[in-house]
Amino acid sequence: MIAKPELIRMRILVPTGCAILLILVGAMVSIYLLQRQEVMISANQKTAAVQHNFQQQLLHEEELLGGLLELIADDRRLAHLWQQKDRAGLLRYSKLLFERLRGRARITQFYFITPDRTCFLRVHLPSKYGDRIDLITLDKAVRTNTTAGGLELGPYGLFTFRMVKPWMVNGRLVGYIELGVEIDHFLQQIEQANHVKLMFAVDKQLLSRDNWEEGQRMVGHRPEWNRFDKIVFSNPDHSSLFFNLDRGLSFTGTSAGRQLFYAAADGRSYVYGLVPQKDVSERVNGGFVVFNDITLSRHKLRLLALELTAFSVIVAGILFVIFNAYVRRIQNGIIAARTELTNEVDEHKQTAMALARAKEESDAANRDLHAFSYSVTHDLRAPLTVINGYCEAILEGYASRLDAQGMEYLRTISSSCMRMNKFIDAILIFSLAGQEEIRREPVNLSELARLIMAELNFNETARQLTWTIADGLTTSGDPLLLRTVLDNLLGNAWKFTGKKTQSVIEFGVTERAGERVFFVRDNGAGFAMERAAELFVPFTRLHDRHEFVGSGIGLATVHKIITRHGGRIWAESAPGEGATFFFTIPD
Repeated sequence: MIAKPELIRMRILVPTGCAILLILVGAMVSIYLLQRQEVMISANQKTAAVQHNFQQQLLHEEELLGGLLELIADDRRLAHLWQQKDRAGLLRYSKLLFERLRGRARITQFYFITPDRTCFLRVHLPSKYGDRIDLITLDKAVRTNTTAGGLELGPYGLFTFRMVKPWMVNGRLVGYIELGVEIDHFLQQIEQANHVKLMFAVDKQLLSRDNWEEGQRMVGHRPEWNRFDKIVFSNPDHSSLFFNLDRGLSFTGTSAGRQLFYAAADGRSYVYGLVPQKDVSERVNGGFVVFNDITLSRHKLRLLALELTAFSVIVAGILFVIFNAYVRRIQNGIIAARTELTNEVDEHKQTAMALARAKEESDAANRDLHAFSYSVTHDLRAPLTVINGYCEAILEGYASRLDAQGMEYLRTISSSCMRMNKFIDAILIFSLAGQEEIRREPVNLSELARLIMAELNFNETARQLTWTIADGLTTSGDPLLLRTVLDNLLGNAWKFTGKKTQSVIEFGVTERAGERVFFVRDNGAGFAMERAAELFVPFTRLHDRHEFVGSGIGLATVHKIITRHGGRIWAESAPGEGATFFFTIPD
């Protein structure tokens, strides 16, 4: 017999578990239906995009062909040949023009038509002439005496965008010029742009079967007149999709705009949409069938349905178990939480006290380190000053008593003392860079860089140097520390370009991933990127010290200053091709 507390618990848990399961199932079904609706909306959007893109392409072709017709009509040589009725000469001259137009603008048809609408010359098919042209585009141009254009169905069932211009010479109508473009390449561009498959269909009532089949053979297609009852496809590039299309498919009546699922012969799933098209006479004579491949989406929907079902059952079971455990342990949990909270408060107090002590010890250690660095550098500098002073005294007072080798020894000692002094200075600056408090204020880096470059150039005026400093480079930081950064980076650029016949140094700013990045670039010795990790290690040198002098601590100082400002520094280089040092300073 179930104890009374257990009975009460079950009376709570069973309805709760069922309610949770129903809520989860309802939520998952809603998610599935929303996902399916998104697939259909996406397909409809693509169909609308195809129609929009096609209309935009027609407008583009109208503008392009209109401009070409203006140029052709203004050609005096063509006008002269036309007025002389020299068909052979006109063909020779216009054929070259046609080849250029076909290559650049995909022009496929080029006509010269007399005022009485007789074809004087088909440049694209010169063997056929003398017939009467009865196309709607020409009718419109004759009627309005203006340039007319539009989509028109030819006798072979091929759609062509045509433009006809009345040809006026000295204010007198001498004939008509016509250019035409087949729309096949439109479809290819639209397919690629929208990731769909397209087929263009024509109403059978507007065609002669013999002419249409001849036209299909002319463009290398196998005619299939009986595949559908009311339409034929003029570009059966995707004929494998015919298998599941409705034989009664039409672009007029209730079927226009209908969307249907179907499985193609290759095992893929599509949604297809019908987009009726009108010719220049505003007559619906066919249109697009737009195939949206939804194979992956349908597969995802099936997986989603299975996953949501399994997820609902699993989550409902887990929630049921958790709720049961929660009811059993709620009181103990509150007690345990109170005890744990008390312990955590005590631990936080102890941690805060330990952090305060650690900070005091760290501050004291920094003060001691600063005093030690100053004392060491002072104690090292004093004997060096004495040694260098005696060397200079001997060189001045006893030079006549020393031979050349003795003099060279003294100069070597003196230069070594000076180099050691510079090394001591670098150590002191490196130590101070990590200890001094940063005083942020606006800093004009462009002015600092110009001052440093002027000082460097003053000491060595004979160098052939081109240096560029971008204007208006400002940031927020410690002026003295940022001066140390530019002193080292520009000084290195100066040093490592010393062996170039024409030195180039640049200080500027760029943007990477939305972040402002300063850089110093030179065309000097450069370095191998495999050793880039060693650049900012104290006392590490990538070049022999006899080749380029230096302490090996300058870039380590720069790295410390930039890091303390919250920024980053890195370099890009190749041996013999110069180096670029990039750094950031957050404002």
